[in-house]
Amino acid sequence: MYSYVCLNCKTPFQAKNRDRRFCSQSCSTTYSNHSRRGIHLKFSEESLEKRRTLITARNKSMIGAKHPNWKGGQFVSDGYVYIYTPTHPHANAMGSGYMKRSRLVMEAHLGRYLTKNELTHHINENTQDDIFENLELKTKQSHTSHHIKQRKQSKDPATGRFAKEAM
Repeated sequence: MYSYVCLNCKTPFQAKNRDRRFCSQSCSTTYSNHSRRGIHLKFSEESLEKRRTLITARNKSMIGAKHPNWKGGQFVSDGYVYIYTPTHPHANAMGSGYMKRSRLVMEAHLGRYLTKNELTHHINENTQDDIFENLELKTKQSHTSHHIKQRKQSKDPATGRFAKEAM
């Protein structure tokens, strides 16, 4: 029999084999879960909680332009430009406060918020060209039917395939 001290709970235990590090399977699981999450066992739960609140407070103070990774409040995703507008009532559902720039341009021109059923259609199909002259207000249904008609027109009658420009 060999005598050991458990790496997790620090209690002494005895084992027949030489390579034991834990007194039980639950101590082994707890230790590996904590080390995977970066929780070091040398800290007590009280000091860990204090560190978490300090980190949370620091992160809350670094929102928007105060954050070191701030890039001016806009980014491009899936070809659309998103603008940081946290006070907008329809800012995206993820809670990050971003809106499509095309919607903001249309709302500014109309002087009201767009409904959930309204979309902005880019006339020249360039989704980053958000000047008002390139935007058209459509309902979801009319927008879908517009693109279906456009797709049918781009179909080659000889082969039945869609033209490469439309795809």
